[in-house]
Parts: sequence; structure tokens; C-alpha cells
Amino acid sequence: MISVAATPAESTLALGLLGLSDQQIASDQEVQQLVYLLGRAGAEFSYRYKWEVFGPYSVELATELGEWPLSSQGVDVELSEATAKAVEQVKKILEPPGNVEFDRPVWLRLLMCVDFASTRAHLELSNGDRPQFLSRNFELEDITIARSALAELTQPS
Repeated sequence: MISVAATPAESTLALGLLGLSDQQIASDQEVQQLVYLLGRAGAEFSYRYKWEVFGPYSVELATELGEWPLSSQGVDVELSEATAKAVEQVKKILEPPGNVEFDRPVWLRLLMCVDFASTRAHLELSNGDRPQFLSRNFELEDITIARSALAELTQPS
């Protein structure tokens, strides 16, 4: 089977299904975090991320975002099977659990940072081996809760 990267229209549709308005997408609100998480859940995105001051960031995604359709309405596009499954997986962890006091943007940033630091930078995180952004803004308990939620991304629907 040939893997084809998601189109901008498909990406816009996926973000809409996760609750982002066209205005939020156009202004890059939560886009970096959600596209990252969708990719980790199996969507066929080809963006590369590197650690910036506030966590993982994709210059390619930020640049390409200006070329995305501003709305998925009227666009004849369907989600690939992989992206549709990824949307369902991300929906499971989209909102912060009741035992954390973060709003959704902070929760999504925490998830993205914990996943990137653990899986790509291979940091333990529980032994004090944390990027400065994580150590200054989150307690070990927050990181543990985020890790538990991230386990949902790879579990079958």
C-alpha cells in the first residue's frame, strides 16, 4: 500500500472535526498541537518538528498553513482511512481530564511536549531530565497524566 501525505483540504477538514473553527485554523490556534497529535495517531502528515522555546514546532506546517483552504465547506474532500482513525483517537484525549486544571490549549501543548520529549528526544522526564519549558510550567504529576492520556493515541478504536 502506498502512503500519501494528507492534503491541505483534508487537514483542514480533520481540524474542523476536532472542533477548530475556520478562524482558529487561519490564526494557527492549536493547529501545531493538533496536527502533531494527529500524526502521532497515524494520520499521514509529513511535517517535521523541532524543539523551540515552547515545545515542538514545524516551520513547514506554519509556512504551508497560509496555503491551506480557509474553510473545508464546499471543498470536495474525504478523510483517508488513516486520518479518520487518527481523528477518532485524538478526540479521546482532546479535552483535559478532570484531575488537571489546564484549559484545552495548555493541555494540548503539554501532550505535544511530553510526547516529543519522550519519543523523539528519548528523555525520561520522570527523573528531572526535562526541557526547560516542561520543568518550569508543569509538575511531574501533570507529565504522568499526559503520558497516560498519550497511551490512548496508539490503542485501537
